[in-house]
Amino acid sequence: MKLEETINMILDVELPLFRKIEIAYVPKIKKLLSIIAESSPFMLKIQILCIYIMEIRLMKEMSEKVF
Repeated sequence: MKLEETINMILDVELPLFRKIEIAYVPKIKKLLSIIAESSPFMLKIQILCIYIMEIRLMKEMSEKVF
C-alpha cells in the first residue's frame, strides 16, 4: 500500500508541480501505468497504447479550442 501511495503522490502532486504536466492528464497517465503494470512481463499491446495516446491528443485539442 505504501508503494501505491507514493506513486499517487508523485503523479498527483510532483508531476504537475515540477514537470509542468497538466492535471487533466494525470488520470490518463495512471491508466497507462496500470496497463503497463498489468501486462506480464511488461508486454503491452501497442494498439491499446495508441488508443490512449490518441485520446490524450484529442482531449488536448478540445481543451485548446475551448479557451
